[in-house]
Amino acid sequence: MPRARDRCRKGNSTEEEMIRNGEITASEVKRILKRYWWILPLTIASGVSLALGVTVFLPKKFTSQTLVLVEQPTVSQDLVKTVVTEATNQKLASMQEQILSRARLQPIIEKFGL
Repeated sequence: MPRARDRCRKGNSTEEEMIRNGEITASEVKRILKRYWWILPLTIASGVSLALGVTVFLPKKFTSQTLVLVEQPTVSQDLVKTVVTEATNQKLASMQEQILSRARLQPIIEKFGL
């Protein structure tokens, strides 16, 4: 005894042949969109819910690092006179003092409650 699904397929044999050949008409696209319209809103709602859930449960902290690369000049000092007279270690120490100064760290400590 043929099933109801088989009977429906027999009735739409021309539409199935077009799909089998890789051709889909505008009416077939409309039919598919009418039948499966709920997939798009469900997918969007799931994605938004997942994104919100991740942002709520992930920690709100991050770590930042910086690497200061200091290279010696490659141009001969005979051609170009040195403008900077401080030694490299003194420059780095000065940069470290400025970065770690209380005036720079205090706003960060207050902002993040550290």
